[in-house]
Amino acid sequence: FLKRQVEGLRPDTFYVVTVSLDLATNVPAGLVGIGGAPGEGVFVKAGASAVEPVVVEDDGAHFRMNIDKGNQATEGEAMINLGNVAHPEVTGDEYRIKTLNNQGRAFAVVSDSEGRVWLIVGTDSGFEGLSAFYYARITYILTPA
Repeated sequence: FLKRQVEGLRPDTFYVVTVSLDLATNVPAGLVGIGGAPGEGVFVKAGASAVEPVVVEDDGAHFRMNIDKGNQATEGEAMINLGNVAHPEVTGDEYRIKTLNNQGRAFAVVSDSEGRVWLIVGTDSGFEGLSAFYYARITYILTPA
């Protein structure tokens, strides 16, 4: 996952969040893979949290995020599912841009007491193989509600 803290917001304020991103992917749609499809089984998620997202080790010696991101296609309290990395127009090894957003599905976050929020983008994969893609653009808009 990628994360970035933003400052200068109103303290302890409810914000409505919209996000849009461009992802360069070379994964065509309709493939079959181990554990899930290499395109449709790799979910792109975005979110926001007043708590810094970090990796923690659980009791079973597995690494997890300390925020509720959900699981694969399922959304969590801190992250929503924007789509997957499959691109219907990819042929061969070429990369194509796929735009994902939460248009019509804005989510909310409350800034901390110092007016800060962490923005998060990442993938939650059922595919058990190697994935390679690139974030070309990530745009967040936070509107006080």
